[in-house]
Amino acid sequence: MKSRFLVAHLITILLATGVLAQMPPISWTCPMHPDVLEDKKGTCAICGMALEPIRLVSRYTCPVHAVIDQTAPGKCKICGRDLVAMTAALTFTCAGDAQVNEIDPGKCADGSPRIPKYTARAHGDHNPKHGGIFFMAPDYWHHIEGT
Repeated sequence: MKSRFLVAHLITILLATGVLAQMPPISWTCPMHPDVLEDKKGTCAICGMALEPIRLVSRYTCPVHAVIDQTAPGKCKICGRDLVAMTAALTFTCAGDAQVNEIDPGKCADGSPRIPKYTARAHGDHNPKHGGIFFMAPDYWHHIEGT
């Protein structure tokens, strides 16, 4: 009974602060085959491994300066190039503790809220970086840009 009250209270707080409303849905992906994405839990159609939960978001980065990472399109603050879209995984971590990597927001051991962390996904950025054409190999892993 007490745990149900706590869960309901937490959901109320998250809804009131807008955290749940802004959270992207959970997708399921294979740890070995990032191109496998499903909308429900299951196994990888390629290797049979259990799919893992992931939250995917769009981020924008400079094709030359990867330190530029923002939520909206625009221009690179360093070189002025147009930013390109990429797909990132959203997780939550604790400052000073890189081992914390949770799919949901929550609290750290010290009581502070977890902070969002964006990690570029394999195959999340197929934008040419040098003015060429991007080629993807049939194995969906190897790729090259021809200029």
